[in-house]
Amino acid sequence: MPSTESKYPTPVFFFSHGSTMMLGEDSEPAEFWKSVGDEALRRGVKSIVMMGAHWECTGDEIQVAMNPKPEKTPVAYVAPKRYHNFQITPDIAMGKRVLQMLRNAGFNATPNPTFNFIHDTFLILIRMFPMQKTNIPVVLISANARFDPHYHVKVGNGAIPRQLRPADTAWRVRTGVPPGDGRCIHHESGPDVAQGDSEPDEEPEV
Repeated sequence: MPSTESKYPTPVFFFSHGSTMMLGEDSEPAEFWKSVGDEALRRGVKSIVMMGAHWECTGDEIQVAMNPKPEKTPVAYVAPKRYHNFQITPDIAMGKRVLQMLRNAGFNATPNPTFNFIHDTFLILIRMFPMQKTNIPVVLISANARFDPHYHVKVGNGAIPRQLRPADTAWRVRTGVPPGDGRCIHHESGPDVAQGDSEPDEEPEV
């Protein structure tokens, strides 16, 4: 690994997972996600810290998925053969570290030993590593249902990254829908699904 790459933390990515049909169809976003996965493999990234779009905790809580053998929840409009053979590989050891990092930063962080992956996260992982049959080990953390932007910025920009040294080579990924962006990204209204249209709108629908 070149020394210039080991000096700095790896980037934080925001991936909008689009509709579930993006798992079953080829698209430009899927090509980009694969290019990021290829780069992660090239750099020797050891772990991915990921926050999804469809897992939120109430009150002031945030959770870290600690299920050693997570399953994948069914995906609408996508044939099971597209995702059943992909094995999710969690990073339990890094998960314990992330849990402690969050607690050290003052968050009410708890482990969740039974959480199973939802399409918002494993869709991205499958597209990042389509030839691998599994992913670089991943730590999945929840969002908080209050959707306080300051809270989540503190999680993503402070609590975890500042405690991960460059040598840890952890890749941080956020998936889903930014506040106020709604259907132009998620894109699952009735007419679009009926027409098999999985691409995002170029302009928000009003």
